[in-house]
Amino acid sequence: VDVYGNIYVMGGGNHSINLKNNTDAKRPYVNKDGNPVRIEISGKSDIETIHVQDGSDPVAITGQSGELIIGSDTKVTLYSADFHDIAMDGDKSELIADQNCDINNIIIAGDGVDATINGSTDYIEIYASEVEIKGTGSIDEVYVEDGDNNMVDVSGAHIDVSAYAGRVRAGDHTISSGHSGY
Repeated sequence: VDVYGNIYVMGGGNHSINLKNNTDAKRPYVNKDGNPVRIEISGKSDIETIHVQDGSDPVAITGQSGELIIGSDTKVTLYSADFHDIAMDGDKSELIADQNCDINNIIIAGDGVDATINGSTDYIEIYASEVEIKGTGSIDEVYVEDGDNNMVDVSGAHIDVSAYAGRVRAGDHTISSGHSGY
């Protein structure tokens, strides 16, 4: 199936949106109110960017896509998902990535974001305050460019804090502005 415009997901449930086989849909937008929704991407489907709009009810995603954009006050859970880029632009959004997820880059620009990484992530960049990153997965590097009162609690993650950012709690210790550590 080739979709030449956008897909708007405004309904559905826990087992409802399946983009399978050779679906070519560049930009699904999720703006679901009322109940959680699940999006499953399978086969050789080509999904460029999934947009989860501000205030959407919880969204679960399985499969592979190029980019995920998460708005404010939204919870997204990834199961066996692969994403090249995730942008957490909205305040107070939540991301949970299970142990079977592989994410290249996460950019966090929204204050009060909570990210639980139980899979593999190469790079996280933070431009916000009161961000919490935790989990049992692996993160190669976290760069904190800006913001205050941030926390990274993932074992083995290299954390680099710019001179413009406030201190970062890293497990049981603190990394000061302009320094790096684990």
